[in-house]
Amino acid sequence: MTTNSLTSFLAASVIGFMGLNDAHATQAFNDTLDLDVTFIGDREVLLQDAHKQLHWPEPASIGSAKPSFSYPVIPKRLNVEPEWSRNGPIRLKINDPLPRLYKGYVKAGMGNFLSPLLHVSYSDVRSRSKSWGVQIKHESTDGGFVDDDMIEQAFSSNHLNGYYRQLWSKQALTFSSSFDRENISLYGGERMADSLSPEITDAYHYQVISNQIHLKNQPALSTGWQHNVTLNHDYLWSSHLAQEHNFDLSASLSGLLDTIPLSVELHVNVDRLNRLEEDLPAENERQAVFDLHPQIRTYFGPIKTSIGCGLWIDAQGKKPFLFAPELEASLSLLRDLFIPYIRIDGGVRQNRYQTALRRNPFMTLPLTSAMNSSKTWHNTYETIHASAGMKGSVTRSFTFNVNAEFRRNDQHLFWVQQNADGAGQSFVPFYQDMNIASLRGDVAWKLGTSTELLGHIAQHNYRIRDSLTNNPEAWFLPRLELEAAVQHTIKSKLRLKADLMIQTGREGLATNNPTVTGTTIVVQSNGDAIGTARPMNNISMLNIQAEYLYNARLSGWLKLNNALNQANPFLTGYDSQGLRFQMGASYAF
Repeated sequence: MTTNSLTSFLAASVIGFMGLNDAHATQAFNDTLDLDVTFIGDREVLLQDAHKQLHWPEPASIGSAKPSFSYPVIPKRLNVEPEWSRNGPIRLKINDPLPRLYKGYVKAGMGNFLSPLLHVSYSDVRSRSKSWGVQIKHESTDGGFVDDDMIEQAFSSNHLNGYYRQLWSKQALTFSSSFDRENISLYGGERMADSLSPEITDAYHYQVISNQIHLKNQPALSTGWQHNVTLNHDYLWSSHLAQEHNFDLSASLSGLLDTIPLSVELHVNVDRLNRLEEDLPAENERQAVFDLHPQIRTYFGPIKTSIGCGLWIDAQGKKPFLFAPELEASLSLLRDLFIPYIRIDGGVRQNRYQTALRRNPFMTLPLTSAMNSSKTWHNTYETIHASAGMKGSVTRSFTFNVNAEFRRNDQHLFWVQQNADGAGQSFVPFYQDMNIASLRGDVAWKLGTSTELLGHIAQHNYRIRDSLTNNPEAWFLPRLELEAAVQHTIKSKLRLKADLMIQTGREGLATNNPTVTGTTIVVQSNGDAIGTARPMNNISMLNIQAEYLYNARLSGWLKLNNALNQANPFLTGYDSQGLRFQMGASYAF
């Protein structure tokens, strides 16, 4: 081996040994956990104990606030030249009109037998806290009842009514007043009879002034108590020198007692009738009727019940006290498809001069009734009124109600001629105890939105329990009643209506007219003749009405009353008016 080769080998060995020592030294310096270290040679040894610091992540806010920008408006004025153009008329159809600040209507017409008609109504509802309104009605006719032009046949009805309603919080207070005037013609009776009674005028009239105060709270969804109070005063005076004052108070309170619906009703009626006759002292009659009705309603699933009672006090009547249960129960089957029900109640039906004139206007003021009594007016006592039946809705357009009922009445009001030997123009009250059993049926059927049918049928059976006559009969009451009504609208323009009423099986009383032939039965009361029994003709009354709707406000109408032109005597000697044609127009605003 040459000298150069040996030198190179030694140099490489030294360099490699030095590199190996540096690697071991570096490893020993970095490893601070192994403290057992041996060094050769002169070297400075530095020992340190290293501890690793713990570091955890910290949240940093990286969000930024939402910038807001503002743009100042630079005012700028532009002069624009308008361009005008002419447009033709456009028809607007408003389906839902805006609420009006006032409402009312005018209805006027005229018919044969000089029969004018005028109805005017106006209501101001522009304020949410108050409203007021007035209403005027006039209807009259002259003729068409009998074929004798010498007999007065004029009837007229006039009505004026006004109200004022004030609303505050949840209360509503209403003041109302009305004036009514009725003119009645006594055209009926047997004019050829040899009258032994005093002369009776052919017509009379009476007026009624009514004032009423009504207070109630508005219906609310809460379970608070609801009250309803009405105070009414009627003052009647007639051309028969009669004056009647009537005060009527009714108050009701209803609500929830714990969770039970409870209601209480109180009714008070005080009446005073003054009769003035020439050269005779005034004869007065007084009535005072009080009644109280507590009631509780309960629900047991589909069963609804109402339990209560009625207590009546008739201070001047034959029965000072009358108590009757007031029970009602119904069961809903198949979601109101069929609802069987039962109802039991009773009460006192007040008979006085004003209410009697509504039932029978052909009545002069009698001094006494056709009874052995010094009083004219006696109240009817309905000791029991029970009914049971079924009602329901087969579809949304077809509903029905069928029931059977029984009534037991004491002192039921009937009518007889004021004088059996007179002309029979006027009637007086007559009272009998009677039981009434009835079967009734009602249906309502809507065919779409343009046709509606209504029907009613009733069969009555009367039994007189106590009568002062030798031939007890339910005078002038029908045994079969049939009523039907139909309404049809053609293309929302032409509305047609028709109603039919049929009554059969009536018996009446007539005067002892010797000109009447055939078998007659003289009816006596307390040994005195009060008339003769006579079967009454059936009643068939058909009324037809057609109305053309020009628009939502204006319409024209046509009426035909008694289209069959039948006599239809509801009372002996008093036939209905013949065929009456009447036409007119109506305007709503």
